[in-house]
Amino acid sequence: MFTIKSFNRALKAIRDSENRGLFSPTKNLLCYNLSRKSSQYRGRIIEKMVMDYYISKKKSVWYYGGAHPFDMRVNGKRIEVKSALARKENKNSKNYSYHFQHIKPHNFDKLIMVFISPEGIKVKVADSRTVAKHMGSRKQHKSIYVGKRNTKTLGKVFAA
Repeated sequence: MFTIKSFNRALKAIRDSENRGLFSPTKNLLCYNLSRKSSQYRGRIIEKMVMDYYISKKKSVWYYGGAHPFDMRVNGKRIEVKSALARKENKNSKNYSYHFQHIKPHNFDKLIMVFISPEGIKVKVADSRTVAKHMGSRKQHKSIYVGKRNTKTLGKVFAA
C-alpha cells in the first residue's frame, strides 16, 4: 500500500508547499540550498562554514560538534553555533522571524547566530552573559525568538 517512494513524494510536496515563494534560487542560491536541508544537516553545514571562516582568519580551531555541549574552541573560547531559517510573521507580512532553539549559555563563551533569510545570510555574535540575560536563564535549555514581536537587539554583527 505505502512505499518509501510514496513517502518521499508526499514529503517533497509538503516541503515545497511550506517554502514556496519564500526561498528561491533566483533570490539567493546559497540560502535556497540551505532551506532545502533538514535542520540538523543545515546546522552541521553552518558549523563547518563558521569553522572554515575562523581557519581562514588564522585562528586556532578545535571542532567538536555532535553531542558535545559546544561546537568548537576558537583561540581557547567555547563557541556555540546556532542557525535559523526565516519564517514569515504571518501570511501577509513582509517581516521575518527566527527561532533559535536549545540554547544553554552555561555551555559556551560566545554564541554565533546565523540568520538565513531568502535574500542572504546575516551572522551575529553574543557573549554568554548577554544571552543569559536576554533569556532569563543561564543553565536551562531555552529558545530565542527574534522577530518583529521581539525587537531587542541581541549580539553584534559578525565582522567578515
